[in-house]
Amino acid sequence: MGHPQIAAFARTANGGAKPSRSIAGQKTLFTRTMHDMGYDPVADEIVVPQFFAFAILTFDGGANGNVPPKRIIMGDKTQINNPHAVTVDPVHGEYYVPGRANDHRYLVFKREVAGNVEPIRILRSEEHTSE
Repeated sequence: MGHPQIAAFARTANGGAKPSRSIAGQKTLFTRTMHDMGYDPVADEIVVPQFFAFAILTFDGGANGNVPPKRIIMGDKTQINNPHAVTVDPVHGEYYVPGRANDHRYLVFKREVAGNVEPIRILRSEEHTSE
């Protein structure tokens, strides 16, 4: 069984190619519940939701090995609850974190924040039903 990691491969990699680098190990705070990740090409950062920690982890785009996140958004003020996805808006420098299935909210954070911070805004959607 493999270990949780983010692996980077050469653009032309094929078949059983080995990664050119990977982010893995205890310092990364990765668990086996990573279902999504985002990339900010402007800031060159990788953003990973951490389901059980109720957190958003940010790494340098060139990170390699057993490295800690450069920033972590986590705590009760964030209102993050089992995040399964994250969307990066590189133009406005924001992260969008959807709520749970029946929550119908997106929590919006500035890219550079860390710690137990409130979202800068909360987007809500109405539940749609078919008639």
